[in-house]
Amino acid sequence: EGASKLAAALEKNATLTYLDLGKNNIGDEGGSKLAAALEKNATLTSVDPWFDEIGDGGLKKIRALLKTNKICKKKTLKIRP
Repeated sequence: EGASKLAAALEKNATLTYLDLGKNNIGDEGGSKLAAALEKNATLTSVDPWFDEIGDGGLKKIRALLKTNKICKKKTLKIRP
């Protein structure tokens, strides 16, 4: 539920440029929702999902989005063990 609320806020965000998702237990489904929201976000330039338990599916969606996002000047996806 928290990831859904964050995703909704990110769709409307006009100022946030860095998003630290560390230790939020977002999970794979939440990661997918965030990826969909980030597609509509025009200001976020860096995402750090360390230790948030986003599965491979969610991370792949976020990574693919950051690679193709034409708005972001800096695209960062940090993955830490």
